[in-house]
Amino acid sequence: MRKQTQTKAPAAPPLSPARIRLADLQRQRLDALSGVAAETENANRLNVIHDGVEPARSALAACDSERAAAMSRWAKNLINGRPTTNSAQRETLARALADAEQASNAARVAKSEFQANAERARQPLQRMDLEIRKQAKIVALEEAAKLLPAIAEAIATAESLHSRLEAARAEAMSGIEWGATGYGEVNAAVVAFDQARGLAEAKPQPTDLATDWRKFTAALEQSAGIDFEGAQATVIPTLFSPSAPDLATAAMMAVASFPTQSIVR
Repeated sequence: MRKQTQTKAPAAPPLSPARIRLADLQRQRLDALSGVAAETENANRLNVIHDGVEPARSALAACDSERAAAMSRWAKNLINGRPTTNSAQRETLARALADAEQASNAARVAKSEFQANAERARQPLQRMDLEIRKQAKIVALEEAAKLLPAIAEAIATAESLHSRLEAARAEAMSGIEWGATGYGEVNAAVVAFDQARGLAEAKPQPTDLATDWRKFTAALEQSAGIDFEGAQATVIPTLFSPSAPDLATAAMMAVASFPTQSIVR
């Protein structure tokens, strides 16, 4: 039996130094966002501790209210025998409230520590965003520079064609004296040639490509390896804003929206 040979997909071209720098910045930003998300998640996890205070307080208040109501009924001679307090029950409820309040206070201290950690992790983000934005513009210029050989070749071709057209016209006009009447057909052909040449050499209407390049730089801010064509088909998600109200959700969304671009050193 003949062995089937598997064709390997061509390896992706290596990233340029500018793209490597951009990818490294994106990795640093992803690490910072992960830190913010982790600390914020820890802080939010403590919210459930505070939820135990009010039920414990309500249970103790209900116990005291029930005893007060019993005393009131006894004072009105509605019941016989002065009510007694279930000390063990009240002590259990009071201890439960004290434990819940103590846990809530401890959670508040721990939460402030997590929030401080999240704030410290968040501080470099603004600087990283600026550096990523700047580096994306540098990569965009690097990509645009790849067009320079093509435009140089196009200009050289255009200049060569221009010289040939000039030579052809000069040859058509050579030997014809000013005011000569025997070259009417040639003169008409030269006029038609000049008109056609004017149309051919007219510059086309400029195309607005600024939006395409803005989309490219925006895509580069997410993925250092994306090319110009790939960026045009990419939907750009909203970047994570450090001032977003729900920091945990915003951070996690940002982490998910930024592909990992780790660089092996």
